[in-house]
Parts: sequence; structure tokens; C-alpha cells
Amino acid sequence: MVTHFTTDMNAVREKVNLLTWPQGSTLTSLALMTAKYELPYGRKDSKSVIVVFTDGRPLSYRKTYRASVVVRKTSRLVWVPVTEFAPLKFLKLCATRRWQENLVQVSSFEEFEQPSVATQLIADICPDADVYGYSHWR
Repeated sequence: MVTHFTTDMNAVREKVNLLTWPQGSTLTSLALMTAKYELPYGRKDSKSVIVVFTDGRPLSYRKTYRASVVVRKTSRLVWVPVTEFAPLKFLKLCATRRWQENLVQVSSFEEFEQPSVATQLIADICPDADVYGYSHWR
């Protein structure tokens, strides 16, 4: 855990820039449960959405699936798999139902840096948001 919810984005950016890659396995199930237990610190009047960015397979498919089921009981679960190493078929099972609206596939880290990825993610999470510069479609 680097920081809890905050509006001080400069402080978050500094903390994230100081992180080092821990290497090793991907404890996706632990990450999901950690995110779930952070939700009470959020705004009470907003819907909870957990977005998972991953570039590979979880250490335990079983534990990750079980954690996904638990998380989906209290929040929406959106997956952003980056690279071809992420197990798409499995992540579709883990995502909140209609996986088509809760999985944003990204083929490479270069594509991940494109603004279109963030735009698609925000559009999927907040369909009423003005992500394209229009307050409504005609």
C-alpha cells in the first residue's frame, strides 16, 4: 500500500515514482482483497469500482477467482489486461458481468500509454461522463 485515498495527486505521483518493481509472482487475489478493504475510505455517495491492471497470470487462479466473486458483491470489477500474457478467458470470468463493458484489452505497454486507452476505460466505467467533450449525443 503506497497511500490511501487522497486528493493530493502530487504526493501520490511522488510516492509512485519512488516505487521499485518487486519482481516475483503476481498476488492478484491479495491485491483484490486489499482494494476491497480500501473501499470504506472512499466517498459514501459514489459507486465503488475496482480497476485491475495486469500484465500476466495470477499466482493462483482459484484464489483470484474467489476474490473476484467476493469483490463483485460490493463493487464493480474492471480488468485492464496489458500484453498477450494476460489470460483473457479467465479474466472474462472474473470481471463483473457483461465482461464486454468491464474488460479493456491492451496489447502492449506502448498502446497503454495512448490517451485512447484511458478514454475507453473512463467511458466504460462512467457512461454518463463527458469524456469526448460532449454533454450528450444526438
